[in-house]
Amino acid sequence: NLQEVKCNNNGGSDGQTSVMEFPVEAGTRYYLVVDGVNGAKGLVHFTYELIQPPVVSEPTWFAIDPATGQVDSSVRNPVVGVGASVEYLIGIGGLPSSASVGYQWRRNGIDLPGATNATIRLNNISQSDAGDYTVEVSTYAGTVLSNPSQFKVAEPILLLVKPDNQTLAIGQGAYFAVVAFGAGPFQYQWTHDGQMLTGLTNSAFVLPDVRQGQAGLYAVEVTDGVSRTSASATLIIQEALSIGAQPEGQALVAGQNAQLSVTVQGVAPLSYQWQVNGVNIPGATAASLDLVNVQPAQAGDYTVIVSNPTGTIESGVAVVSVRVPLTILEQPVGGSVKEGEVVTLRVAAAGSEPLSYQWRFNDVAIAGATNVVFEIAAAKATDAGSYTVQVQNTEGSALSDPAVVSVEPAEDITAVLQIVTVRRLADLTAELLLTGPVGAKAIVEVSNDLSEWIVLANLTVPSLTFTHIDPDAKTLDARFYRVLHYVRLLKMTHGAGDAVELEVDGGEGLNVQIETTDDFGLWTVLGTARVQNGKVQFNDPNAVGKAVQFYRLQVVP
Repeated sequence: NLQEVKCNNNGGSDGQTSVMEFPVEAGTRYYLVVDGVNGAKGLVHFTYELIQPPVVSEPTWFAIDPATGQVDSSVRNPVVGVGASVEYLIGIGGLPSSASVGYQWRRNGIDLPGATNATIRLNNISQSDAGDYTVEVSTYAGTVLSNPSQFKVAEPILLLVKPDNQTLAIGQGAYFAVVAFGAGPFQYQWTHDGQMLTGLTNSAFVLPDVRQGQAGLYAVEVTDGVSRTSASATLIIQEALSIGAQPEGQALVAGQNAQLSVTVQGVAPLSYQWQVNGVNIPGATAASLDLVNVQPAQAGDYTVIVSNPTGTIESGVAVVSVRVPLTILEQPVGGSVKEGEVVTLRVAAAGSEPLSYQWRFNDVAIAGATNVVFEIAAAKATDAGSYTVQVQNTEGSALSDPAVVSVEPAEDITAVLQIVTVRRLADLTAELLLTGPVGAKAIVEVSNDLSEWIVLANLTVPSLTFTHIDPDAKTLDARFYRVLHYVRLLKMTHGAGDAVELEVDGGEGLNVQIETTDDFGLWTVLGTARVQNGKVQFNDPNAVGKAVQFYRLQVVP
């Protein structure tokens, strides 16, 4: 009735020893049968060990020295960050040294492939390595599962701001900085091309005056004692941007073409922006600027702003002037006017400012006539002739075509001054309705018998038609009136030869007959003339050589 539990045929390492392991139950009797092979006989030594299922400690994990890759047994269950390495170790008790043991590590209850040793190492850990770690230990005496050991990975350090790559000119300042986010506090260490920069242990630093030897890779390592991260930036140092040849000014004539250019010393890429009077010129982004068919509006101060990665520089000012050839665009136009009318002559010219004008009459310069418009307020017969204007600027001068002005005698106005009607009013006074040129002076005379005339009033015509009252008419049955032009001789001037000029009061624009005598006995008619600007001018051949001569005037049609 015996049941075989275990069998071994010389399983020992020496060929003469058999070892068997099997679980036993308390209160049960077991028999050990030993047979000699082929009837062999001899002394049998029998030993046994009665063992319990293994006693498993909670897993302990240790940090790995990143420099040597060895377990640092002095640091148990440390807090580690992303990128570190750790190793788990399980302790087992209650087993003989010869007992065979099986292992299976699990994370969050899931078998970890290949994790079948007494230890497990996690290299370059990440957040996904966190969790509850257990190990199942198996022997012939039974299987035991360890208590879970929770493994946490410290939060990684995030760099919100990283150092920027920089391209600078010699003498400029460089600035490198990082902004870290995480548990903190943080420690920083900067390096240059892998060499530690002593004392540069802050989040930022400045190189105030860079030189060629300072170019290279600048890196910083940031750690909070658990996690660590790093960032780097490249510093390129170039020669400073400078202008070799400045753009040169141009003095142009309207319609010409020109080119402005600049020569720049500096590292590419270079960018250009031309300006005129401080305003960007659209599309002018090359090293040269072409000015085609230039006009006066394009004159001004030209500069160019040049930029490259090391900075920006502005050129000197190139002054562009545009001269316009002198041209008369509109010639003065003459014509025929009446005496006393306004004569207006004008010219239109184009050319570089300033322009100056000089009007000429029959090739003789007219004093004070230096404007673009020449005007004669009241034309006289002596104003008839040829008028030109000479226009001048820095480019030269131009003479206009002649404008011929003719002056015709004014229309006869003597018939205009007259009495239109005479009527008796309710109070028996007489009302005279008169008409005449405004501003003319008149004499109203009255007579009772048409033989003797006396002055009733001296008038200045206030309007085209006007009235005058004769209060003395109320006592008379009959009354006669007449109106005369008023002309009063004020002064006489005898010029050279036979020229005579009379100054008069009244009669402006009237034709007057000039009579002369030297004894008040016989009056001789010299001719007629027109009153203009209070003067009558004429020639009297009889006055030559005489000490005294007398004149009188009569208004005639």
